[in-house]
Amino acid sequence: MAGVGVAGVALFLLRDETLPAVTALLALVIIWLGLVPVFLYLRQTPEERPPFPLMPLSGLFYAVFFGLPAFFAFRLRDPETGTIHFFGDGYVDAISLEAQALVIGGMALMLAAYAGSKRTIWRAIPHLRLPRAFSAGRLRLLLWALAAGYLAYLYSPVVRSLPSVGQFLQPVGYLAFGMFYLLWCRGELPRWQAIVVLLVLLPLGFLALLTTGFLTPILMFAVFFVVLYLHVRGRPPWLVIVAIPVFFLVAYPTLTYYRGQAWGAAGQGMTMLEKAQTYVRAVGLTYGSVDRQRFDRETKGLLWRVSLILTLTHVVDKTPDPVPYWGGETYKPLFTSMIPRAVWPGKPEERTGNAFGRRYGVLAETERQLSFNLPWITEMYANFGRAGVILGMALVGLVFGFLERFLARPGMTALEFVTGATILLPLFFQESNFSLMTGSLLPLTVSLWLYFTVGLRAPLPDLRFSRRKP
Repeated sequence: MAGVGVAGVALFLLRDETLPAVTALLALVIIWLGLVPVFLYLRQTPEERPPFPLMPLSGLFYAVFFGLPAFFAFRLRDPETGTIHFFGDGYVDAISLEAQALVIGGMALMLAAYAGSKRTIWRAIPHLRLPRAFSAGRLRLLLWALAAGYLAYLYSPVVRSLPSVGQFLQPVGYLAFGMFYLLWCRGELPRWQAIVVLLVLLPLGFLALLTTGFLTPILMFAVFFVVLYLHVRGRPPWLVIVAIPVFFLVAYPTLTYYRGQAWGAAGQGMTMLEKAQTYVRAVGLTYGSVDRQRFDRETKGLLWRVSLILTLTHVVDKTPDPVPYWGGETYKPLFTSMIPRAVWPGKPEERTGNAFGRRYGVLAETERQLSFNLPWITEMYANFGRAGVILGMALVGLVFGFLERFLARPGMTALEFVTGATILLPLFFQESNFSLMTGSLLPLTVSLWLYFTVGLRAPLPDLRFSRRKP
């Protein structure tokens, strides 16, 4: 805790001259408030901690994406106009004090509602229950099926084209690899299976994720491993935690060239190996060049990516004049998002990110393909202003308290823990609109419950019939 205070003082004293003292102080408050649930979580004993740290991870998200960027936004200033460029046609004069105050107030309400609801209204709710007596071989068979389905989704366009299949097969990769890791830690994964997972499945999965041109799925896997390690060892894997931001600092500048090649017309016919070779060339061009201007331009992309406080500033500055409040329009897909497309083939596609970018002048009015992220707290303000943030963040805290009691309660079995963690994982990373991120929550929960409840009891082939209680 003392180290965080020292780092904060250093950030304040060494800040750029264009960053006002009050803005810097509010940014530090956001950072420190975001770290409070982290420190409280780590102070608990392993037996007391919720197995999935949903609120600590959410606090870290706000610290990194809404607090820290204030100290680096000077690098995004246009040298001619002095305005801060954050994406496309989006510019702000300076970070809004009102936007920072909204983040601080919203975070405080979220934390208070979360902590209070767990001790009161959610105290007695039951947690997700999966079968507890079953064959270890049967469980491994089901996990191998999930891993195969996940890789099929990553590598097969035919599988990806199936309606609603992504809502199930994308997250089950976390579940399969997470359970393989826990079984290995407990000595319940045969050596040959551990070798196949480590030397075949994991490299294939990482290669597929890297060649998509998106780094967020890799971040999710890294965070998932940190959570599993903390659950098993009782302490954070500090080396991995340090390596995560280093990886992103190194990898992000390579994406512009890679995406230009792999996402263009030529990339449509590329094999996975050719995409990997293209990525290697992107790394060489980025770090083998002495073009400092090019490298600086690429690193600014990472600042754009994490500076969500600038997006909120832009919305606060523009709403309700000249852009009127949205009046809940972005939440309408919640009523239909839980219906699988396999059941309703004509279900409207989620296009809120594109509509948001065009509405606020960040994207051109004629742009119909690109999407601009709409974080939860920004979405609340765009729809209902300050009242939306106050009520919305409190409701998020209430919902998180419920989800933690239902999906991440101490004393759950390993399978229940990893299943709950798989469902909860994306919710801390609140960078996209609410309905997009939560629409598959209920269908995924029901699907995984049915998969294991039926699969562990049905008369399926088994590798070993001894009864175990994971």
